[in-house]
Amino acid sequence: TLSLGTFCVGEPTTPSDLVLTSTGTGTIHLDAPSLGGAPSPFDLVQAAPLAYPAALGPGEHATVSLAPRRATVAGTVTDALTWPTDVLAAPTATVALSATFLDSGAAVAPPAIDFGQVPVHLYLQDARRVTLQNCSGVPLQLDPPAIAPPFSIDGPTVPNVLEPGDPATFLVGF
Repeated sequence: TLSLGTFCVGEPTTPSDLVLTSTGTGTIHLDAPSLGGAPSPFDLVQAAPLAYPAALGPGEHATVSLAPRRATVAGTVTDALTWPTDVLAAPTATVALSATFLDSGAAVAPPAIDFGQVPVHLYLQDARRVTLQNCSGVPLQLDPPAIAPPFSIDGPTVPNVLEPGDPATFLVGF
């Protein structure tokens, strides 16, 4: 299951990218990805390629953006994303999705960051977006973020206080 993070009840959500990578030596033919729920609690936006059917060569990837739809009650929502392929041993690439909605406390999305394979001794601008949000009715005091090298905070400064409902988005790099 891929968790997209925690979000505040009744507040806007932030999208996460999901990448399908061809790790073999042949070309994979893909049909458009879809969500299983009808209706789904997630919104799906195709990022690359923009048109299907599509061919994915060795080492290439396809990307979609997923965002949970705003929820009115606390709890977890789930669905499954399916990407039809022509791979005989795996005719579909499927991943279970989840997102949790909170009515108090702090929300964070995404809950984990995967930088994938990174070349050694080469600097890449590879920062990933992280969003914090205050789901409580009172201001939330934040300690300065502590992150150990080789990771870094590359984006806007994280605020000291998050007012009720306010989000703070910053970038984490590797």
